[in-house]
Amino acid sequence: MLLVANHPNSLLDPALVAAAARRPVRFLAKAAVQRSRRRVAGAGIRSDPLFRPSEDPTAAARNADVFRAVHTALAQGAAVGIFPEGTMTQPAFAGPIEDRGRTHGPGRCKLTGGAFPIIPVGLTFRDKERFRSEALAVVGEPVMWEDLVGVGDAAARELTRRIDAALRRVTVNVEQWEDRPLLEAAEAIYATEIEASAGPAHRVSRLHEAAQTLAELRRSAPGRWQPLAAEVEEHCRMLSALGASPESLHSLPGWGLPHDGRYAR
Repeated sequence: MLLVANHPNSLLDPALVAAAARRPVRFLAKAAVQRSRRRVAGAGIRSDPLFRPSEDPTAAARNADVFRAVHTALAQGAAVGIFPEGTMTQPAFAGPIEDRGRTHGPGRCKLTGGAFPIIPVGLTFRDKERFRSEALAVVGEPVMWEDLVGVGDAAARELTRRIDAALRRVTVNVEQWEDRPLLEAAEAIYATEIEASAGPAHRVSRLHEAAQTLAELRRSAPGRWQPLAAEVEEHCRMLSALGASPESLHSLPGWGLPHDGRYAR
């Protein structure tokens, strides 16, 4: 199988993908990144180096050999991992993968020969800058690509588009990186009010829905979302000043949603 994942944390992402796959995974990685990963992860992470034409005049020939070896491994039943974004990114998609200057890496794994599933894996860190931060790997539905075999050069572009769509379904996608704190605050308030599951998978699902709602409000009600966002941000500033959280506030007597749906304060 071919595992395609987003790339929020350069060194840890391969380990998370391998943990989600529950089997050894062979990765494709830029040559310089491959050396760094080996120093950190040791022999537990195996990767094949890819070379950029701008950095190595022999890149085209060397990469062709790598892709042939990877396709042989797939045909023999191996699991191969690739990060189609090419380099580490913030955990947010600002646009389609192919619009950010990335190559069609998955498509270049030759859509010929034996059939194998292409599986999207969405990686989300609660705080990727903090040591031992919570992390979640969401495994999505396989990407359909059988109809692309033998189509030609356009197949790689179409496969990249499908992979981009599949990754968006298993990650939190924000239009602006600055939106992330607002969405996390709204999710915490909402989850507390409806007494939702605190599990990480459910939390990421609610963040995904919140991001979609914010994007829709920006398009359909441009005069409405800003006052709402300001109210949520002010609420969180007050909680922070009090050393409180939505959960602790919700537990106080007289706070909550009464039967008529209005907030009691």
